[in-house]
Amino acid sequence: MNKNPISQKLSGLKGACLLPSFIILFNIFNLNSQTLEADATSLQVPQAKKEYAAWLKTFERSKSGLYYKFDKKGNGTVPKPGDLVVVHYRGFFRDSKEFDNSYKTGRPLEFNVGVGQVISGWDEALSLMPEGSKTTLVVPSRLGYGNRDNGPIPANSTLIFEIELIKVVPQIPIEPFKVNKNSYKSDASGLKYSFVSESDGLQPDSGYIVTMHFTGYLPNGKIFNSSILSGEPEKFVVGTAKVIKGVNLAVMLMKQGSKARFKIPAKLAFGDKGYYTLIPPNTDLTYDIELLEVKSPPRVEPFVSESDTVLTKSGLRYIPVIKTEGQIPQSGDIVSIHYSGYFIDGQIFDSSVQRDQPIMFAIGEGHVVPGMDEALRNMRVGEKARVLIPWNLGYGEEGNPPVIPPKTDLIFDIEFLHVANR
Repeated sequence: MNKNPISQKLSGLKGACLLPSFIILFNIFNLNSQTLEADATSLQVPQAKKEYAAWLKTFERSKSGLYYKFDKKGNGTVPKPGDLVVVHYRGFFRDSKEFDNSYKTGRPLEFNVGVGQVISGWDEALSLMPEGSKTTLVVPSRLGYGNRDNGPIPANSTLIFEIELIKVVPQIPIEPFKVNKNSYKSDASGLKYSFVSESDGLQPDSGYIVTMHFTGYLPNGKIFNSSILSGEPEKFVVGTAKVIKGVNLAVMLMKQGSKARFKIPAKLAFGDKGYYTLIPPNTDLTYDIELLEVKSPPRVEPFVSESDTVLTKSGLRYIPVIKTEGQIPQSGDIVSIHYSGYFIDGQIFDSSVQRDQPIMFAIGEGHVVPGMDEALRNMRVGEKARVLIPWNLGYGEEGNPPVIPPKTDLIFDIEFLHVANR
């Protein structure tokens, strides 16, 4: 699952751009088994106004409005921005109802702290916690998910977390590209750029596949995300809405093997809406980009079939293109697919084929829009189908701005490649 905010949400995936959601990764550490045992007691948050106010007075309050209380203060390393941390946690709504618990799954959460991979309330809290600490947090919505719904979490929610910092793995600090402030050039769009190194490699145009490393900075110099931290370069098709307009324009000024720093005005970034609580509205951004690879674009051909359309009870319609006797996926299976997404007028808005990059996700766990999940339950490995997804089985009433408008019916051409865990 993609986790960097240069990306708009990938239109086949439900929240493929996880920021500022939590990033679930497989545990790479041999943790002491006692850390995997959840506290059997349930957190009880006082509901009456006076009792709740009195309860909050037992916490410390930061300037940002985060409430935190050490239940146990460790004596290990305090993480710095960019360090990898391993945590267990429980999450509660204001009414004490638990909405998430990593202890129950036995899989702690791993992410780079202080670079926007989790909600800002977590980043702030972990910057105060030595390794081995356990802390209770009260996170106001502006430090959480803001005024947007996020999965089971409604907009404007105050959230309570219990966090246990199990391990801190220091990382080599990311060094910003050094450029002379007088060396910047500007293009007609308002994008400013300065090359750190140039090359004679292939220069991409719209439709080309590029692979790059990037680091993104807010105006105060804080990193809000970096592909270097994950070790996974960003791969995308130039000119598509998967990345912000400024990045599309930036890479078309570069050649394979070059490095440059770009100053991207808000109108070419996340505009007057910003990005959740991570990037404020009307924020200019800086990107350091190393263009690793440039590939000519593959040709995407819409699926054509003379098969009858199958209508399901939910209102989903799909047209078989190639049928096989392959495996049928079950809930929880990790599947790999290629897909191309179209609006009803035939305009393509996203394609894993164009990126030369299949996607993988678990069936039945909400990683993709409901219509795609249902379609795959009706397919076998090796099959191809054209799927007509009504808006209520796609991105719903709100759509997926700025790519998918509200209440938009979509078409997906899906090739079911394989089941990865069988």
